[in-house]
Amino acid sequence: MNQQTQGNRIYAKSTKLFDPKIDFAFKQVFGQDNPECKKVLLHLLNSTFQRKNGLGIKSIEYVNPYLDKVYDNDKESILDIKVKNENNELIDIEMQIASHTHFIKRCLLYWASMYDKQLSEGEDYNKLKHCIVVSIVDFELDALAEMDDYHGVFELLERNCYIKMTDHCELHFIQLPKVHFKCELKDTDNLTKWTLFLKHVNDESKKEIIDELRREVAEIDMATKILERVSQDEKNR
Repeated sequence: MNQQTQGNRIYAKSTKLFDPKIDFAFKQVFGQDNPECKKVLLHLLNSTFQRKNGLGIKSIEYVNPYLDKVYDNDKESILDIKVKNENNELIDIEMQIASHTHFIKRCLLYWASMYDKQLSEGEDYNKLKHCIVVSIVDFELDALAEMDDYHGVFELLERNCYIKMTDHCELHFIQLPKVHFKCELKDTDNLTKWTLFLKHVNDESKKEIIDELRREVAEIDMATKILERVSQDEKNR
């Protein structure tokens, strides 16, 4: 082993990984337009949606995260990561560490802005597609305090008989502080595995859990390797 290689390995071991929940690191792992990031984000999204018909998203394409203003005094919105799938359905993925009093209202605004910006003047309404906002938060949402589950899915339903008005509106809230698993890790669903990665990947005391996650899910192993590369880059630090 030459001195440079040995030095790089020592540096890699001594460098603490970035917290993947911070904006920069999250976008480096999930939001870069390359095959690796697409693969890990696609797996995270399919783990989140868990479609009952078993049909997941096959492909994603990163799109401009800026929701352009129509008028000068409109509020400008910048999404964390915005993609569209093979059916041109739009998905916004938000990561939020700090508690935000009006966070749910902000997510509604992001959904409404995405839905609105699909059409240009004169285009027919039948061109409107399903829009989804996935919000991962490192705090508990007061409005969802009665929910025991860490993952809530909200759609437009009739109040009394729960008939779905449309499938065009879908909001996911993933509250990391509520994530707990009681069974063997290998029997845990993939979304819980991703949440454990986000919570503990840079925690040395959880190394055994992370190592097991990496063995269980190839995409989590890939995400960890991306995070390691990003964390070892002195310019990034």
